[in-house]
Amino acid sequence: MEFDHDFSRRDLLRGAVGLAGLALLSSCGGGPEATPAPTPDPIMELLAISRLDPLVFPDVAWINRQSKNHEPQPHPLIDAHQLREDGMPALAFKATQGHEGERHVDGDLAQNRRNCAEAGILGIAYHYLMPGNAKKQADAFIGALIDTDPDKPGKVKAKHTKAVLVVDVEKTGQDAPHGPSIEDVHTFYDRVSQKTARRLGIYTSVGYWGGYQNGRLLKGELGNPASPKGSFLWWAYYLRSNGTTASGTAGELFKKVSAYSHQKTTDDPWPANRIGDWDYYTIRQFTDNAKYRDYQGAHDSDDKHTLDFNVSWLDQSQLASYGNYRPDELAKVKPLSTKI
Repeated sequence: MEFDHDFSRRDLLRGAVGLAGLALLSSCGGGPEATPAPTPDPIMELLAISRLDPLVFPDVAWINRQSKNHEPQPHPLIDAHQLREDGMPALAFKATQGHEGERHVDGDLAQNRRNCAEAGILGIAYHYLMPGNAKKQADAFIGALIDTDPDKPGKVKAKHTKAVLVVDVEKTGQDAPHGPSIEDVHTFYDRVSQKTARRLGIYTSVGYWGGYQNGRLLKGELGNPASPKGSFLWWAYYLRSNGTTASGTAGELFKKVSAYSHQKTTDDPWPANRIGDWDYYTIRQFTDNAKYRDYQGAHDSDDKHTLDFNVSWLDQSQLASYGNYRPDELAKVKPLSTKI
């Protein structure tokens, strides 16, 4: 995800299909003990390979349309209608960073939300969590969601605004040694969950949260703590090629993700690689280096115009329920085109 420079520069959900998968997704126990990585569950393996309609979508921020020196580039907003036509039923986007008094609202937030509503796809809004003042950050996030509500801007109640909500937990690049603490995470989560009456996602990685990498426990920055009760995991775990992030078109990279099996390939990293005490992930960010339509640039060039892409193996209706959507508000999306 993107840290806004103006502020300071800063896989598969393995199968959870049917009641068995739903039960696993709602589990949030276990804690940070260094227990051995689990062996694959044969029932879940069968469920996993039966899932044929993944949800694939990009996540964006205003900074995606900037060069490193902040000069605007002629790259348009992601076209929500085009996403739908390409078989992608959602768009994730940055909402806020910081808190009132030093809050940054992403410059594309309101338009991204309107575009998603008009196209009938899910909007997934995230807050980039900074160290400290977590309650104020939560209030700033909620305030921005109310102000940019596509139906009743500034007038809707927090629990009625439509968006799947996520808090981005990673190293911030600030002077603080680590970024947000686990106390910050819980304070933010509890405040937003209480105000909006919904569960939130936690976007993070094993390097920050802690967890298992190839069966070996890594403490990460936070020490692999227990997750907020009711939270779901948005896991940053990238496809790799020759030791670096794999590159290619969104369709090419997704083909590698969708080729998972029960054979523990590098494209099927769970459960040998898992994080915190979540049983499975709900969303996996599988690349930060995908080319898609207008975004064809080189990764980490002066003009970075590649995108983050994600996959979820939930039904669209279940993911939508996290964001207070009604089924009739969402368009029917045709199967994903791997030609993108």
